[in-house]
Amino acid sequence: MKEALPPPKFVKSSLLALALLASSCDNNDEAPIPVPDRILLVVTDATHAAHLSCYGDENGLTPAIDELASNGVRFSRAFSNNTWTLSSTASLFTGQLQEHHGAVTNHHRLDEGADTAAEFFEKAGWKTAAFVQMAYASAQFGFDQGFETFRYYSKGQDGRAGQTIPQALEWLNENRGEKWFVYLHLRRPHSPYKPTPPAITRLDEGCPLADGSRNEEFMFADSFGDRVLTEEERAHVEHLYQANLARTDTVLADVFELAKEQEAVIVVTSDHGEGLGEHGSFGHGTHLWAESIDIPLVFWWPTANPLEVRHPASTIDVLPTLLDIANLPSRDRMSMDGSSLYQRLLVRVALENKPVIASARYSLENHPRVAVIQNDWKLIRDPEGKVQLFNREEDPRDEIDRSAEQPELVSALSLVAAEWQVENRDVARSGVLHDGLDKELESDLEALGYFENDDSE
Repeated sequence: MKEALPPPKFVKSSLLALALLASSCDNNDEAPIPVPDRILLVVTDATHAAHLSCYGDENGLTPAIDELASNGVRFSRAFSNNTWTLSSTASLFTGQLQEHHGAVTNHHRLDEGADTAAEFFEKAGWKTAAFVQMAYASAQFGFDQGFETFRYYSKGQDGRAGQTIPQALEWLNENRGEKWFVYLHLRRPHSPYKPTPPAITRLDEGCPLADGSRNEEFMFADSFGDRVLTEEERAHVEHLYQANLARTDTVLADVFELAKEQEAVIVVTSDHGEGLGEHGSFGHGTHLWAESIDIPLVFWWPTANPLEVRHPASTIDVLPTLLDIANLPSRDRMSMDGSSLYQRLLVRVALENKPVIASARYSLENHPRVAVIQNDWKLIRDPEGKVQLFNREEDPRDEIDRSAEQPELVSALSLVAAEWQVENRDVARSGVLHDGLDKELESDLEALGYFENDDSE
């Protein structure tokens, strides 16, 4: 038995004071979720929820996910606690904020002492399998812990994208009747924005750049940072990204149908969002505006009652929720920062609404922006103390800074963010370092626009 990690530290008085503002929990009169024998957890990488039809997009790009949302539970205010894949996937697997699991730069890996989602299910006797297309969610960064089957699809494999779904379907068919937990992490819609021609054609009609002459230039637009584009160029980048998303939804349709056939609980989410020129910035990792951390979070099970949940939820809440759904023992949950969403899957009344903490990417020299989300309000504080305040009910895209209008609220939320930044100032110098990556994985990171010897994604 491995040694468990110590319980995490927490921001003290300020965060607890905010929690006292939450509404009380009503009794749950709804029928409980039948304890499942199968759970499918799907991550579509770099997905800003606003591009899904079930979250308000009008392009009809995601019918498979939309169907799950229309017949399941959709969290309309779901946030990633992190802004890039490694730290966010570690938060998804452990229920911990990145400052507590410690995988905060690309020099780190998930601690072998962490209790991961797969390990909880493995110890309970479930078969566990992962099908992963993203390098930062691979075994070399520690994400194979607890998986009996772990398949990472590198770019060096011929037809990588074409293998992932067929092999996942094959595994699901071969393990009919078994209790299983399956994790499927697809690269798209993350860059390279290189969709199939049919996918881009339906979006790009009438666009001056629809001839594809500049597609190679824009396929890694997530590396543009604050580069200024014309509106036509920015729109084309968005078309390329959305076409990637449409392709993702298409390949997931068969997986969803097979999982439904086996009466699995299906969860669809993302590790972070993606900026496409909103606020003048592209990509992810640095900023905490809506496009960076607003993610889809959908739960479906055979007897679910359609429900929209408007209270904030985040990545770290997924693991404790799955453990409650599967009725697994609650030991070791003291190390988790997240809270189970189980009650919110069933009831339509206000429940306890604790603050959500999100932080951008760390490096050895960088102490990132921190966001605190409480009820309808979201505050972002940068390392120099500059703050922005947004009303998420009236302004879901974080376009209007209300900080000058709400000085008391700014003071309360900013204190939480400032304490968090001070408490975790040196977190990038701790954590578990990986032992170096093989050439294949380094090549994969480079092909995605990442470089192992720097601290940018």
